[in-house]
Amino acid sequence: MHHQLKSLIQTATFRQSVITLGSTVTSGGLGALFFFILARFLGSQQYGAFSTACVLIIMLSSVMDLGTSQGLVKFSRKYAGDPEKSEAVIKSTLLIKLVSGSVISMILLFFAVPLAGNIFHHPELAPYFSVSGLGIMGSLLFSFAYSLAQSRGLYILWGSIFVWPNFLRLLALLVLIRFGWLTGISALWLYIITPFVAFIGSLFFTDRKFISVSFQPGLIGEFFSFNKWITLTSVISTVGSRVEALLTAGFLTLSATGNYALAVQMVTLVPQLSSAFGAVTTPKFASFTNIRDNRRYLVKTTLLTMLAAAGVILCLIPAAWILIRLIGSQYQQAFTPFLLLLGGMALFLASSPLRDSLTYYFGRPGFFALWSLIALLITVCLSLWLIPALGIIGSGAVVLIIQILGVLAAWIYYRWISRHQ
Repeated sequence: MHHQLKSLIQTATFRQSVITLGSTVTSGGLGALFFFILARFLGSQQYGAFSTACVLIIMLSSVMDLGTSQGLVKFSRKYAGDPEKSEAVIKSTLLIKLVSGSVISMILLFFAVPLAGNIFHHPELAPYFSVSGLGIMGSLLFSFAYSLAQSRGLYILWGSIFVWPNFLRLLALLVLIRFGWLTGISALWLYIITPFVAFIGSLFFTDRKFISVSFQPGLIGEFFSFNKWITLTSVISTVGSRVEALLTAGFLTLSATGNYALAVQMVTLVPQLSSAFGAVTTPKFASFTNIRDNRRYLVKTTLLTMLAAAGVILCLIPAAWILIRLIGSQYQQAFTPFLLLLGGMALFLASSPLRDSLTYYFGRPGFFALWSLIALLITVCLSLWLIPALGIIGSGAVVLIIQILGVLAAWIYYRWISRHQ
């Protein structure tokens, strides 16, 4: 064990992970402070409305991404020796995001009222939904910025894309509070603007020659051949990972939704850490040419993510207990679902190298498409049963159960495919 830890610390992966983890923790801390201050000053009902719109933005932006972020990382690295092809992939990714973001923005603008009244049974959500489309566009451009930095190995820029916009957003929030301008809608606009700032700022610190390259039809076909599975997986898994939050808003009051949203926010750092590790590990898994190197790297990175997951659990439980008491008694219900969500997200973090190995080394994103579909069906069934019966505790229990099943499914499949490689 000592030898493994020593060799791990000396690797480039560890050094790069320190950069991505440091920026992720800083960004996550700033983001968490933003949401916690909002919860304190908006109250549980307005915070519930704001959070429902944010869930919709996060879910639909992942759907409308069409797998382009993962495709950008894979193919720009694959064609690193052919700059023209690499830049063509980058340009195609940006244009796809712009088109898909424009489409969903128009749809939400026109259907905000029936969506709020007929689907969520909260007509007061209509103003939030009508501007959510712009938030989706901003999220797509934001993902382009950090995926481009990741694909080029610019980890300091990758971290800056997350940290500085969150810092500026927090300052702007304090201004809104100081002058009495803070409402659920003004908070949503602030949430929406931040990704645009990150995207525009990133363009000044990266090579922009991809703008002038020509399209390559054959390359686009290869790009989407990989992306079709990533897209299907993203659509199903994102809907599956957010459906319990949306059903919570549909079944329960906005105040209860606000409590659950706070519980979710208190564990947001954990999947962000998974993304931080993935920023380093996915290019490495994509570059391996034999199972031995893949297995050795998987063992090292899994050890790292397990240690990180254990540390997160030890730190977040007392922090959450204190935080809920600082924010106010109206959020007391958030602690129990927080514990359930924390257990699920810790499993998600610890198993992130396993998912990356299956997707980027073995090239089997189709497995996750199938599992995501199964998980979505299980999530819907469990949510319809547990949320009306247990409220937001049922919402948290659904997430934990799905994560346990997901880790078991991925491990069993990895063992099978390793033996047949």
